[in-house]
Amino acid sequence: MKAILWFSVMLAAALYICGPVIDPDLWWHITAGRWILANQAIPHVDYWNMFGAGKPWRAYSWSVEVLFAWVDSHFDIRGLLILQMGMAVLVSFSLFYCLGKISRDWFVGALLGLWATLGCFNHFTLRPQTLVWVYFIWLILVVDSIETRGASRGRFAALFLIMVLWANTHLTSALAILTIVGWLWRKDHVKQALQAGGFAFLGSLVTPYLGGEWITLFMKSGHPFQHQDIAEFQSATIMQYSTAFLIIILVVMLAFLHHRPKTVHVAKLFVAALFVAAGLAIVKFLPFAIIYCAAVVAAIWHSERADRRVLGNLSEAVERFRAGFHKIPREGLSFVCICLAIMYAVRPWREPLNYDIVPVAAVDFMQKKDLPLPILNEFGRGGYLMYRYSDAAGNPRYLVPIDGRTNVTPHDVFGEFEAALTGKYNWKSYLDRVKPETILWPTESPLVAILLEGTAWCQVFATGDKEMGYTVFVKRSYWEKHQDDLESTNCKSDIAVP
Repeated sequence: MKAILWFSVMLAAALYICGPVIDPDLWWHITAGRWILANQAIPHVDYWNMFGAGKPWRAYSWSVEVLFAWVDSHFDIRGLLILQMGMAVLVSFSLFYCLGKISRDWFVGALLGLWATLGCFNHFTLRPQTLVWVYFIWLILVVDSIETRGASRGRFAALFLIMVLWANTHLTSALAILTIVGWLWRKDHVKQALQAGGFAFLGSLVTPYLGGEWITLFMKSGHPFQHQDIAEFQSATIMQYSTAFLIIILVVMLAFLHHRPKTVHVAKLFVAALFVAAGLAIVKFLPFAIIYCAAVVAAIWHSERADRRVLGNLSEAVERFRAGFHKIPREGLSFVCICLAIMYAVRPWREPLNYDIVPVAAVDFMQKKDLPLPILNEFGRGGYLMYRYSDAAGNPRYLVPIDGRTNVTPHDVFGEFEAALTGKYNWKSYLDRVKPETILWPTESPLVAILLEGTAWCQVFATGDKEMGYTVFVKRSYWEKHQDDLESTNCKSDIAVP
């Protein structure tokens, strides 16, 4: 029953963080994966962006993109939802299991695993970075094993394998090397830390690009600060869900260190400080900070296994909670958790796609009416247009002006897009650059109000409401020729264009 209870809590936590498919970047990942499957090769240049086509581009998440594309082609949206649920279970299981092994205490490991899983709630979507969280906690488990039990061929082989998987999944393998060196660094173990870090670096070179991803990383290193309007690159605030989880686990870690300051080496704490700073500065790194701090707490808990009373009142509170928890009937609690897991799974199954984020209805309308190209779109929806306007082999019918890949769109084009999105004085620059025939735009953007006040663009479709929805415009000249088939809310046939 202990194992069943552990599994049921883990499963409930996993499915709690898993909602409908929502990630805007998923669609360009699928499109790239389609191209890779069709061509049996990886792309070295871009094929889908109006301003990036033919320029160097590396599909550094190619392995996951192939998986996404295969699932999408065989099982459609519900298949993607099942895959997302499976990834949620993998994340939750890895956190529960690895933190239990690091702490050498399955109860405390489950508490930390539950905390870390819930802390990823706002960031969990079907995207390559989600798998990196799995690699991250397993990597920490391996280096913790090297620290406590010594280096061995098996542990170095595991380290190498994790780095190969990481390097072929996402661009953040530098975080892995930082973690390895920082966790193992000691005055008398410098050589071991550097060897492990060097071994991990060699693993990051085992990619189709032969480690060319490092060049992409250096080229993209400033993007989070250049594109602050993108949600995942914004700074964390105290009102955000994950920020509270980070602050609380950080307080627990500091409370333990207050009583036993020499338990954790300064290098390990330095890496923790870097992750916390990165998470607060750029919200996409919050899960890394939460997971790392949880692992440090687990390591402290294990190091003081002889007498945990030295950790102060907080450790006593944990033990009292453990004693009270064991008084709850395990069968009943397991049943409740399984019921919760079923409820969390059924909820997205009824509506597997978030239509507030993914403009399915608007693009359906555009394709049904065969609205003219090119289409002006904003950053988050470019990937979905790539997906809808490409064939089964990933070959595009037309090139989108902007999509979710910040390393493809030129900086000046991105600046013009941001001006249009926010309705600044130079909002026309983006339109002049793209020369669109159709516009697909989020309704809450000031640009929609600007276009509705004019007569050059006619609104022919709108979905959602003013707070969350999409609006489709066509040029007035096109609307006048097709007004029998296209109703407009702001254009009348007797109004002349100035």
